[in-house]
Amino acid sequence: MGVRIVQRSGAKLNDYTRRRRSRFDSLGRPPYYLRVMRVSSLPEWIHTDSPGSGLRSWAGGIPPEWLERMEAAGGRVLGAEGELSVDGAEQPPRIAGTVRATVEVICERCLEPLRITVEGAFDGRAVAAITPVDNAVETSAEIEAPGGRLDVRTLLEDELLLALPVVPRHDEADCDGGQRHFGPEGADMPQRPSPFAALEALRHKSGGAPD
Repeated sequence: MGVRIVQRSGAKLNDYTRRRRSRFDSLGRPPYYLRVMRVSSLPEWIHTDSPGSGLRSWAGGIPPEWLERMEAAGGRVLGAEGELSVDGAEQPPRIAGTVRATVEVICERCLEPLRITVEGAFDGRAVAAITPVDNAVETSAEIEAPGGRLDVRTLLEDELLLALPVVPRHDEADCDGGQRHFGPEGADMPQRPSPFAALEALRHKSGGAPD
């Protein structure tokens, strides 16, 4: 059985070699791509110091059982979602993300339910423990990840708790200030008597304001 030898001219050989090497760098190695991983769900824990982890990101809904402290703080969560990224190429690893939730609270003025949207964002470096501010000059935000283990559940709920209003209230146009009206639909709201009306009557009865 004979062997067929194919000869290429110099020009054709150079073109063939160039096309073959276009997939490689100058040292003949395959091209390098930064490792990027994206997952469409949120884990409860993340190891921030995984070697060669590169940039990793997660996004998805937040399970209701992760937000028990929100309920205790007076906010009934109707839905929540978040996204998170960890860049292991930086040292210490950089952690960034956002969180958003629709929450039902009680208006402090009329005591009726009030539906609001709260949002939070974070961007900082993973540290084993938060540095006391009194003992160090803070150059960037710190996010606690003891032993390289980030508690995603606590981090996201902390941001939502910080975003809750201290005194939730309806807008003026949507709040009756605590007045209740049980008359026909569309009827005017009765005016609440002024607490100073009696004082005003006494002043007029006495003939003027007291000295």
